[in-house]
Amino acid sequence: MAATLLKAFVSEAAKRNASPAAIITEVNQRYCEYVMMGHFVTMTLIVIDTHGKRLVYANAGHELPFWQHGSKPPTRMAIGDLVLGVDESTVYNEETAELGEHARVVIVSDGVTEAFDPDEAQYGTH
Repeated sequence: MAATLLKAFVSEAAKRNASPAAIITEVNQRYCEYVMMGHFVTMTLIVIDTHGKRLVYANAGHELPFWQHGSKPPTRMAIGDLVLGVDESTVYNEETAELGEHARVVIVSDGVTEAFDPDEAQYGTH
């Protein structure tokens, strides 16, 4: 049920806002109102402007996405705010990044970073 509600909340908020931070802020307010306390959700929302060659993203407690410019080593995106469902007054932040040639964004879940290799060590983020 929570996933269905989230999908509807995001769809409705995106009709009124182009800003990922505004969308996630509205989704969080509605999620806190309709979902049982103690049920938290993470979310990353990225809007890509192909004409302006930039992306804008906001993050609600999800694993931080990786960002890579050309052949430079990947780095983590910096914005990471509170998970959804904790505090309905949370105002989320967003960051804008320019999309140069050969730019890459990789979004992962904690299922990837917390997985274990054959030696039983977590893969982590490095």
